Amino acid sequence: MAGGGALGDRKDAESTLNAANSPEQLHDVIKTYQTLMGGQLGGIRQQRDSVLGTGSTDKKLSPRAQQVLGAQQQQPATKSGASVSNW
Repeated sequence: MAGGGALGDRKDAESTLNAANSPEQLHDVIKTYQTLMGGQLGGIRQQRDSVLGTGSTDKKLSPRAQQVLGAQQQQPATKSGASVSNW
């Protein structure tokens, strides 16, 4: 997503979702955003672990967030560095 802060990011996401012309395209857009959010969550987790130690838990995360993050950690990276998954 292009810069512009949180509001700009939401507008970009809305535009991308609105541009999806089929259920398959919508599914792909959602997978892309889940991958991006999982990457953000992974970075936050690394920051947390560097401060609190790796014994910290993810009990504050929703079950779905834990599932997305866990799936990303188990999937091989693509050329772009993004994780690939089968959601």
